[in-house]
Amino acid sequence: MEDWALKHRPQTLDTLVGQEVNRQILRDLIDKDKLYNAMIFYGRSGCGKTTTARILVNETNAEVVELDAASNNSVDDARNIKDIASKLALTGRRKIIIIDEAHMLSKAAWNALLKAIEEPNDKTHFIFCTTEYAAIPVTIRGRSQMFKFYSIPHNQLFDYAKHILRIEGKELDDDCIQLIVRESQGQVRDLLKMLQVAAEQGYKTAEQFSKFLALPDVKGMGAYLTGVLAGDAKYAVRALKEVQKQGGDLLEWRKRLEKLIYEILEDAFDISELEYPIGQSTKLRELGQAYRPAQFGKILDFLLRVDKAETAPKLLYVLATVGVAGC
Repeated sequence: MEDWALKHRPQTLDTLVGQEVNRQILRDLIDKDKLYNAMIFYGRSGCGKTTTARILVNETNAEVVELDAASNNSVDDARNIKDIASKLALTGRRKIIIIDEAHMLSKAAWNALLKAIEEPNDKTHFIFCTTEYAAIPVTIRGRSQMFKFYSIPHNQLFDYAKHILRIEGKELDDDCIQLIVRESQGQVRDLLKMLQVAAEQGYKTAEQFSKFLALPDVKGMGAYLTGVLAGDAKYAVRALKEVQKQGGDLLEWRKRLEKLIYEILEDAFDISELEYPIGQSTKLRELGQAYRPAQFGKILDFLLRVDKAETAPKLLYVLATVGVAGC
């Protein structure tokens, strides 16, 4: 079974999903043959940093050395990279050295690389891919061009998911696709992995795939919030009992509840829209409009206390019974 994340990995800038600004800048640099000597690609895991670096290799017909800094982070490894770069230079071809998880390099390794970056030749390029920009030494940042990679917008991922399903000859209902897009959190790689599982295992509906992922029921979280905000202890306790009846992990449920509150507030402030099936989104939006942000804030403050599995049930039941007024 071929991995969709590998099968559908973009090979050109034109097929890269999202990252329009980076794509345009890099295309212009390639066309003008002015690729930077050192570049830092930074952003969340799975948003296209390493894929884009490999695309640059293809687009420039370059020789490539690719290393994972997590397992090649010593000063000797850095010196080896320098030696490889100097030997590649003898061929006269462009060479690109991709260092993934670059924040894992040791200080000594960075010092060994610094000279190679300070004294560049126009045929050698370093691309440092990282999820932790601040961990890259200031000396390296100051000599490199930064490229920020963002999570892909929900609607763009939804369209991309539909495109992939058409290519694969598979069908999922729109609510299931919306669920997968939401759970991928803007990461193309995770989107493709979940899309493949749902399509090939026959989880065609959001309800089926939600159970497979063991996701907390959004409807139940909404009921709990309604009870807490309205001071209806019975309603809130019933929602918690249902979670436990289904064998749910209340600590994980609390984390999801916190995320849901942020989503409700962001929708209320027109920062971003709720990305749930229409019926669920409507009820959650009504909840956000019926109560003040400060009331949701009090719940969030209380939820910060729920940080251990053994105390999660007790504290969540306390919140259910005392409501917002007692937080």
